[in-house]
Amino acid sequence: MFCKNCGKEIEESSTSCKYCETKLKEDETISIEPNNATDFHNRGIAYYEKGELDKAIEDFDKAINSNPNFAEAWNNRGFTYYKKENLDKAIEDCGKAASINPNYATAFNNLGLVYIKKRELDKAIGNFDKAISLNPNLAEAWNNRGFAYVKRGNLAKTIEDCDTAIALNPNLAEAFSNRGLAYLKKGDSDKAIEDCNKAITLNPNLSEAFNTRGLAYTQKGTLTKAIEDFDKAISINPELAEAFNNRGSIYYRKGSLDKAIQDYDKAVISDPNLIEAFNNRGIAYAQKGDLAKAIEDFEKAININPNYAEAFSNRGFAYVKKGDLDKAIEDCNKAISLNPNLGDAFNNRGFTYYKRGELDKAIEDYEKVIIIKPNDITVMINIGMAYKEKEDKEKAGFWWNEALKRKKFLPDKWEEEIKKWLEELGE
Repeated sequence: MFCKNCGKEIEESSTSCKYCETKLKEDETISIEPNNATDFHNRGIAYYEKGELDKAIEDFDKAINSNPNFAEAWNNRGFTYYKKENLDKAIEDCGKAASINPNYATAFNNLGLVYIKKRELDKAIGNFDKAISLNPNLAEAWNNRGFAYVKRGNLAKTIEDCDTAIALNPNLAEAFSNRGLAYLKKGDSDKAIEDCNKAITLNPNLSEAFNTRGLAYTQKGTLTKAIEDFDKAISINPELAEAFNNRGSIYYRKGSLDKAIQDYDKAVISDPNLIEAFNNRGIAYAQKGDLAKAIEDFEKAININPNYAEAFSNRGFAYVKKGDLDKAIEDCNKAISLNPNLGDAFNNRGFTYYKRGELDKAIEDYEKVIIIKPNDITVMINIGMAYKEKEDKEKAGFWWNEALKRKKFLPDKWEEEIKKWLEELGE
């Protein structure tokens, strides 16, 4: 038999493990019969629970070799590959489990998780649909489908699915965390914090809940609490790329560009496909004046996702700063074609037109931003500058005063600059 603590073979009559000195109870050992698929499978689960994933896979291999129709062994080996980020093997194994047992809801649920990781959301949702149709009481499948929906931006469906998951299992911390993420994206930071608090109470080691709560505090402007939550998320899971990216964004807002870039570096190491981290690092490099690195990062984001409008918009802004105004317009046009509601793209194109002296076109773009983002201080400053160039002091003053009304969101240096400009206008 084998010790469940260290996995090493021990004598059948042992009362303690001679390797790790663990005192053994009846359920702390696993007897292995040669060619007994169930025994190898059970020991594989024990290794998985200990975090020894390679040993778990070895035992699942043996279980499958002994019984090639052992659906649970295929599924569990697939889920272990998922944890090791070997997504193609995970799909192969979980798919095999589902083909052996077409009524195996957990296998379809696990396939959905893998497809989320691969960013193939339609396939993910299709597999969760199948899992739910086979087992309507599988709370995890409802929760996971809700997470896929939040990735697609379908927040109402996310909340609906997480509500169902919570009704089925009121102790499912992940469902509260995911519903909190949906509320966050709806702009309801208070409800997001409430759900994350519940998730953390149920599972104090749920790094995603700390990360989401940190985003909610960011949304509320409570940056110190936000950083504390991102720190906690990272301490629980040092591989959580999103938490590094989000903490980096706080440092960027605080003007600590080097700290921000360090966090973005860690984010892209943990997840080389995290386009938001490449995009954000590019913005930080642009702010530092390193336009070559900025453009390189925006291009990495675009290569990962050619439909990522924000990266085109930001690369356009970098081209403005380089003085390549034609390329800037081209990138902003592309961003707007991908996302007609991306205010930053109109703002960047407007700024490009301003630089070209095409003030009416600049103002037209700035006004579109105001429709999309009525409280965007940057565009209020920009539109004021355009009217000043047109020598329309009244409208310039109006927009700069509008920016000042929102001064709690203004960096101190900008507040001082705007007041100076208004004095020059005679206001």
